[in-house]
Amino acid sequence: MQARIGADSTGAILIPGLIVAGLGVGCVLPANASAVLAEVPRERSGMAGGALNTFRQLGLAFGVAIFGTIFTDRIADGQGSPAGFADGLNATLLVASATALAAALLVLVLVRKHTAAPDAAQAPEPAELSAHAD
Repeated sequence: MQARIGADSTGAILIPGLIVAGLGVGCVLPANASAVLAEVPRERSGMAGGALNTFRQLGLAFGVAIFGTIFTDRIADGQGSPAGFADGLNATLLVASATALAAALLVLVLVRKHTAAPDAAQAPEPAELSAHAD
């Protein structure tokens, strides 16, 4: 939505894409934390939360470095002109969206389905457990 900037565009062209990105991040971050914490025992929840935040910050730092390099390279090709700036921003946004799509596909392929724990009704009775222990 944002990779359609021209040399004569104003900042208003970015607003719809920023709204969608903000809504997406707002939906994903709480679900991400819930998913991570649901997969570890309660006594390890602090470690899991810390690892999640560490990898989130690491991903942000790498993203800024990689996308900043792409952007800088493209505006250098345009010799600092408004058209070069627009081209750099468009290229950066397209690479970012392709990266997000590739990550989404990897999640769909690699993340296993969570199997539900057996219901209490299916759990063996204590008397059955002691009979099997003999």
